[in-house]
Amino acid sequence: MVKKRLSGWSAYPPQQLTDVLRPENTDEIVFCGEKIIPRGQGRSYGDAAMNSNYSVILSERLNRFLSFDVEKGIIRLEAGVSFDELLSVIVPRGWFLPVTPGTKFVTLGGAISADVHGKNHHREGSFGDHVLEFNLRLANQALVTCSRDQNADLFHAAVGGFGLLGLIEEASISLKKIETAFICQKTYASRNFEETIGLLEANDHATYSVAWIDGLASEKALGRGIVLLGEHAKEGDLPEALKKVRLKLQTLKERRIPKFFPFTLTRLKVKIFNALYYSIKKNQSDQTFNYFEDYFYPLDAVSGWNRIYGKRGFLQFQCVLPMKSYREGLSKIMGKISKSGNASFLTVLKRFGPESFGFLSFPFEGYTLAVDLPFDMAALSLVRELNQITCDYEGRLYFAKDACMLPEHFLKMYPKYASWKKIKDQYDPECLFSSDLSRRLMEKVL
Repeated sequence: MVKKRLSGWSAYPPQQLTDVLRPENTDEIVFCGEKIIPRGQGRSYGDAAMNSNYSVILSERLNRFLSFDVEKGIIRLEAGVSFDELLSVIVPRGWFLPVTPGTKFVTLGGAISADVHGKNHHREGSFGDHVLEFNLRLANQALVTCSRDQNADLFHAAVGGFGLLGLIEEASISLKKIETAFICQKTYASRNFEETIGLLEANDHATYSVAWIDGLASEKALGRGIVLLGEHAKEGDLPEALKKVRLKLQTLKERRIPKFFPFTLTRLKVKIFNALYYSIKKNQSDQTFNYFEDYFYPLDAVSGWNRIYGKRGFLQFQCVLPMKSYREGLSKIMGKISKSGNASFLTVLKRFGPESFGFLSFPFEGYTLAVDLPFDMAALSLVRELNQITCDYEGRLYFAKDACMLPEHFLKMYPKYASWKKIKDQYDPECLFSSDLSRRLMEKVL
């Protein structure tokens, strides 16, 4: 065990001193009797994988491939395997992740624990919908198999449970069959929020859809954006030059952000960036064939992109609002952001399908908006205000991005918490598995 200072990806809350355990294999997994939380690649933005003054157990060495049925597309892995490692094995064999977030630098265990979603939630649900089973190491050291048929209560509580039920050691998932490593992308520009929503609704049949929103546009242009639709390209659709490399992995040029980013993100600079990005994308060809990493993981090509926001880090606000109230609620949220003076060049809107089954899973049917804001006290005040609006419109905040949700908001947003808590109390009555997030939101309620 060593002591390290750890934070989330957003660098807010700031780094905290933590005892770090890094087992080389599953035989070395031992819980020491103090509070502990599993941690994968550390890509949760806030404090979900932080455990100040206690312990984290890193899964990075638990990254073995255990079995792969290439005919059926079923693969079993240790929980520390990253999506980057997984994709390097499955894509050349004609398979793809059933659901992926906006970064490939997450682990299998982290993806299950956060029940991550992607650009296809409206069509194919969240990651947990494609998990067949997993082995869970409980607080009493017992190793149990969890699936929809076996220990189903733990299965539903641990998917989206952010490591608070135990440590996932290995899991089996079903993959998606593909013919090529390319995405057929269609690009549309919208002039305001209503047009953005109209494009997403009209293209609800698309497998993947996402809208980049100009967060600084206002008045009649409020909510203007670029809608990106995607489908896995068929071999016959590709230009001849791409057919020769249809399932070949590509090495993309990596750009690095300096440890101390030399520029300050001001409203003017972000406004210029947003205007240029909108203009370029607006005039882009209607249809292009992009390597899958360009479509799903554009920020991964910029190593350490979180440093752009400076030493104080940033806040990400991500909410989902239900179908009955999203138009009014999101218009109000975007209006507040636009008028605030905060500089945001990363604002993303997606459509969600039916609610995920995990007791504490984030997605439900509606629209989700995610916004990055450089940290200062004004941004913190703004996010707290947006959190209240989300609560007023019966929405929900995402644990993986949250840093300042209030316990009273949490209870309203996650009505299945009481059911989850009964399972937590049954399998972890001493609350061995605990994090900064759980102590902030859960351990003082119910």
